[in-house]
Amino acid sequence: MKFLRHILVASALAALAACSGGAATTVNPTTAPPTVADYTGPAPTTADVQSFRINLWDNIKANNRCGGCHNATG
Repeated sequence: MKFLRHILVASALAALAACSGGAATTVNPTTAPPTVADYTGPAPTTADVQSFRINLWDNIKANNRCGGCHNATG
């Protein structure tokens, strides 16, 4: 019985030692794209055009991506 108590105490101490400390953490960088003016032209004429705009163009139109050169003025 005394041996079992020593094992229990040793296990409890090992569990407490495992919980202390921890890994260092760092702050993640901001990954949000810059704000770009929304499209103000006519409504899309087909579902394909709307799908292209929502699924591709809205994701790459930022000034630091394709929208920097491929826009109404470039």
